[in-house]
Amino acid sequence: YEHTHNATVAARLSPDLLAELASLAAVQQADYYGNLTASGRRRGDRVRAVAGRTLAARAVGEMRRFLAAGGAAAGPKLSLVVGSFEPLLSFFALAGLTGAGRASDAAFDKLPAPGAALVLELFSTDAAGLVDTAHGGDAAVADDEYTLGPPAEDALQVRLLYRDGVAPDAGLYEYPILGRSQSEAALSWVDFAA
Repeated sequence: YEHTHNATVAARLSPDLLAELASLAAVQQADYYGNLTASGRRRGDRVRAVAGRTLAARAVGEMRRFLAAGGAAAGPKLSLVVGSFEPLLSFFALAGLTGAGRASDAAFDKLPAPGAALVLELFSTDAAGLVDTAHGGDAAVADDEYTLGPPAEDALQVRLLYRDGVAPDAGLYEYPILGRSQSEAALSWVDFAA
């Protein structure tokens, strides 16, 4: 804060010192909000990750609401949640994007930049959800006479995309969750909702 709003402080802080301070702040905040071993009253309750658990529950709830409304044909297309970086840090830890045993990625080794975006996309590549609504199932119907019905739950997948900030070079990238490899970044809806 002082570096941004106080010219005297900005002149005295070198880029190396700022980088070190940013690194230390990221470690401290990740340990505070993403520590999955800290417990409250009950052993294993992951009390410090409650913000991430709340965010995950909200995402699953919104996706369930979408499916209950009939999917793409009738349900809400987008749910937007705006907040601070703390729930993101907790969610990153719960999703296996930080900590030991993960593929290293610099995006999760620092505090999320202002304007960072987390996208959880529910999708299906299964064409079984197409329903002929105009001709009672006639196979010779034009493509525009089909509507998209809700796909089967076992055909649904969830993927995570993350953009760290609003800089022009900050892209939206897909990351595997729950210990999956990059080649299997999409997770089945059934596993995600569990």
